[in-house]
Amino acid sequence: MKKISIIILQLVAIASVLGAQDIDLAGAFSDLSGSADSSAIPVPGAPEAVAVSETAQPKASYKWLVLVFLTGTNDLGILNYAAKDVNEMEKVGSTDKVAVVVEYNALTQNGGDLQFQRGAKTLFITKDNDINAINSTVIDPNQPGDMGSWKHLSIFARKNIARFKPEKVMLIVWNHGSGRLGIAFDDVSKNHMEVNQLGMALKQIGRRIDIFATDACLMQMASVVHELKDSADVILGSQEVIPGPGFPYDDLIGILDSNDSADGAASAFVDAYYAAYQNGKAGGYAIGNKKHTLSAIKAGKAASFSKDLSDWAEAAMAKEEDFATISSETYTESAFYFGSSGLAEAGLRSVDLVDYLSSVKDRIKDESLKEKTEKAISSAKGMIINSKAGNGTNKQGLNYNAHTNGVSIYLPLLRYNANNYEKMSFTKDTKWDDFLRKLLSRRGN
Repeated sequence: MKKISIIILQLVAIASVLGAQDIDLAGAFSDLSGSADSSAIPVPGAPEAVAVSETAQPKASYKWLVLVFLTGTNDLGILNYAAKDVNEMEKVGSTDKVAVVVEYNALTQNGGDLQFQRGAKTLFITKDNDINAINSTVIDPNQPGDMGSWKHLSIFARKNIARFKPEKVMLIVWNHGSGRLGIAFDDVSKNHMEVNQLGMALKQIGRRIDIFATDACLMQMASVVHELKDSADVILGSQEVIPGPGFPYDDLIGILDSNDSADGAASAFVDAYYAAYQNGKAGGYAIGNKKHTLSAIKAGKAASFSKDLSDWAEAAMAKEEDFATISSETYTESAFYFGSSGLAEAGLRSVDLVDYLSSVKDRIKDESLKEKTEKAISSAKGMIINSKAGNGTNKQGLNYNAHTNGVSIYLPLLRYNANNYEKMSFTKDTKWDDFLRKLLSRRGN
């Protein structure tokens, strides 16, 4: 999820009308959800009018196609973050080398009234100087409205890859993210994509995605990377909550326009994202807490990483004395955790994997297990193309740029959510879920 820094009373009322999902707002609206009279739910109006630009039209082919699946059918649309990011794209627009195409649907406000489109519309992003209105070309006006549908995402990508015939594709899913619990929460349809469904969407596209990115919170997890490893070359995302402004899209378009390499472009964008928030780029990026992370992962190395981590987990479970140390709250709870207050209670606990393994490595007595620990750490680091984090501190008082390494993992304190976690291929292909079960059983949970 993108972090919302200010809760507006009017939005609380809106959230209760729509029954906003607790997970979307990190619990902020959970007590109010569904409490309003259902007759107050707004009736869908006509699709929002969007001007058709005559200044640029799609070409036959491009070096890069950037596809942004922008789910603004929730508080992010109401707070205008969705429209702002489209306008940020329009600062640059599509270029001779880079076509930018957005599947756009958003809740908006007109005065005190809540409005939403019947369906999504597909925009070919063109350059303009109006930061308050979306003026890009509408190339598909009446697409399915459910932005939480993995099939909608897949169809959007397939259709536009066929239309624009790019050499390389970057696909971005924009919205609230909740790590292992999924992404793209649509508060109108009440639908979202679980991680296994996100994997299904990418597999149905019919070609590998050069860069797959999530402009959404907490998504750069080992289980997510493993799910997508056969469908993308580079996986770009944040271990931490993403601030409201999200990605600096004007920087992204410029980077792709001057870079033909997926690895190189993703690495450069990690640097640009870091600079935007660390240096206070104009446009809302001047956040004070500096709690920002972004990493680019080489998906081709994910399979060997998963095997090395699974081997470590299996060996750790077999060494009772060392397992007692590894599973101790002294070490599990001192490793670097992500998410603001309340996220742990929502089941969103994720820990920096390398930070956790490094904290227990020197306390392991069995030499063979220590070697497997070092191998798992090396394998995790070996996936990372680039990782940058701010100089703020988390709720434990730990520094981001000293303790984060680019990939997170599920490490619950009290309960293991089997229903969600075991839908993912990570639990079928590794022993991490068995490790968690034994760890929690040892604690009596």
